Amino acid sequence: MESLPDKWWIRLARPLFAIKFRIMRRQAQAVPLLAIEQTGPLSATVNCLDGLPMARDIRIILDRLWANYALPGRTVSMLFAVVACALAYESCEAEARELLIGHGLGVDDIEQILTHLSSPLLSEMVSLLVPLARETVWYQPAQIQRRCAQVKSSITNEQFLDFCGALSLFNALCRLGVLRHVRQ
Repeated sequence: MESLPDKWWIRLARPLFAIKFRIMRRQAQAVPLLAIEQTGPLSATVNCLDGLPMARDIRIILDRLWANYALPGRTVSMLFAVVACALAYESCEAEARELLIGHGLGVDDIEQILTHLSSPLLSEMVSLLVPLARETVWYQPAQIQRRCAQVKSSITNEQFLDFCGALSLFNALCRLGVLRHVRQ
């Protein structure tokens, strides 16, 4: 795969690929977010992307993630809080804390969980997921792979898939949170 771009026939087809991608880019219609799509978890970051074709897709993914039954909304909010706290991005962290308060956690409980990555309030599954969520912020492949294998054996395929997707999205969106300040 790595040598594929160096093949003669790929080099010959590059201009055709370029034309195709330019046409696709022109055809991508950015539809502004509807009023109802401008609310929900991470809405400030998603609203900064308004006008881009991916804004609506991200909003849909986030809404489905919080409405999903593989990982409860409280667990998803906890994962978001861990990533936001680890990245020390105040706006996302404050939003994550509000989500957790909405799920019935107290301020002191949230602080304990985010500081120590453990609490008697956490279920067995969440106790496994929270430390791994923190590790994904400073990605070290071998370490993440070992921990993922341990966690995978303790949860269902659906939960693991949602966990991986949620963390990927939270890491990206918390880093994109800087757009909030650019657009203001």
